[in-house]
Amino acid sequence: MMNRMHYGTAGSEKYTKVKCIGAGTYGRVYEMKDRLTGETVALKKIKTLNEAEGVPVTTLREIVALKSLRHPNLVGLKEIVVSKQKEDESDDEDENANPVPGKDTRSDYSNGSIYLVLEFVSHDLTGLLQSNHTFPDIAIKYIMKQLLEALEYMHNRDVVHRDIKTSNILLAPDYVVKLADYGLARTLRTNSKLTNKVVTLWYRAPELLLGASDYDASVDMWSVGCVMAELFLGRPIFAAKTDTDQMMKIVEMCGTTFDEVNGVSHLPHFEKFIQNEKRGNVLKGTMIRKATEKNVSLPKGFVELLDRLLQIDPRRRFTATQALNSDYFKSHPHIGDTSKSNSWLPPLTDTHCHEMSARKLRKEGARAVLSAAEKGIKKVLNDDAKDYLSNLESLKRAKPSAKVAPRVKSAAPLVKAEDRIPRKITPLAKPEGEFVNNSAVKTEGDPKEKRKRPPLKAEGDVRESRKQRTLSKPPTSSKANAAEKTSHDVDKTRERKRPSDSTSKRRREDKPSDLPK
Repeated sequence: MMNRMHYGTAGSEKYTKVKCIGAGTYGRVYEMKDRLTGETVALKKIKTLNEAEGVPVTTLREIVALKSLRHPNLVGLKEIVVSKQKEDESDDEDENANPVPGKDTRSDYSNGSIYLVLEFVSHDLTGLLQSNHTFPDIAIKYIMKQLLEALEYMHNRDVVHRDIKTSNILLAPDYVVKLADYGLARTLRTNSKLTNKVVTLWYRAPELLLGASDYDASVDMWSVGCVMAELFLGRPIFAAKTDTDQMMKIVEMCGTTFDEVNGVSHLPHFEKFIQNEKRGNVLKGTMIRKATEKNVSLPKGFVELLDRLLQIDPRRRFTATQALNSDYFKSHPHIGDTSKSNSWLPPLTDTHCHEMSARKLRKEGARAVLSAAEKGIKKVLNDDAKDYLSNLESLKRAKPSAKVAPRVKSAAPLVKAEDRIPRKITPLAKPEGEFVNNSAVKTEGDPKEKRKRPPLKAEGDVRESRKQRTLSKPPTSSKANAAEKTSHDVDKTRERKRPSDSTSKRRREDKPSDLPK
């Protein structure tokens, strides 16, 4: 038999640890087995701050809520056990470490941890959604009805959960819903101020983001609307990283008309988040468009109920009772008594699927992808290296090809001695005649004489000849004298310049009439 403390509290060694299935701000949740009965349970380890402060107030509230609330759709508390300090040390080192039962004293448990023993449920909605599980319309309606019945029970007793989210909604293989985690649950019977730093950000109501401290159970109903939309979309409808971004996403979807924001205009952060610009509500249009993209039709009353749950003004938001009486649950297919058999629903996977396990699978999948990529890169590099070495080895082993004789400059051809004597160049033949004043005059006699250029006249003879021609002409005007002088200078220049070979032909073609008279 297991050792039982004399003061009535059992030790955690009566259970065998299977695996960790959840973790949060206030502790871890483990799947455990009773050593004696073999029953599977969930143990929630409570983080204690220190010996002076004792058990956290959230733990006390959760214990009170678990012991006072009894409903088929609320997770039940079986018992409370404690552990020894050395078990906690081994637990930090190895999640699957199991304590060995034995005879212990009260002092062994003085610095240990407290465990809440809860009924075990094989799935939660976060684990299923992250595993790409899709819910048919009938399953969504069945889940939502059970969740609303559990909240109706709590709200009628003035208890608000304040942490409704998919990871806290457990689901058995037969689709029975169990709402868990009452660490943030509070009673509304007192008039004390409430903190607005509650509810996971993606499911947090607008009044909490705007700084409200006197809210009511309507904060749970906003979270219910977020869960309902997520079951249909397969992802959170409002997913942001900061309070500001979260409020902006809500405003863009739900609008900022007077009817929408009138009930929150007095809150501290209203001016910070909601500007003067008025926006319309696009929730219905967005859901219809998403249904069209998924090639499915929205169930009757689905969008209308979702719109009444996601109201920025908490006074306009549906209560749990109003939601259960909406057209959505009255329309076909009808959901009867949720406590009866539901064999008509599609079966869930046999593998336990919780948020922690889904997260672990994603990490393992990411590692597998990276590992495969690294292996692929290494394989490619190895193949390239092998090909290079193989080609290099083949070149070394290959027979040397026929060598090509080196090019030798050919010797210059021998030149005969007689070829080195320059040949006599025959001059070009010139037209017959002799040149007088750059004009060709035809001569007779020896051909050799024809090729001889007549001697130039003496400069004095040329001047005398020009003088005589000038005297024989009648007097002319000053312009004529200038022209004659210019012509005389040109003739003088021509006489001084000896014509070159390149221009001799052109000058031989000049007519005698071109010369000045």
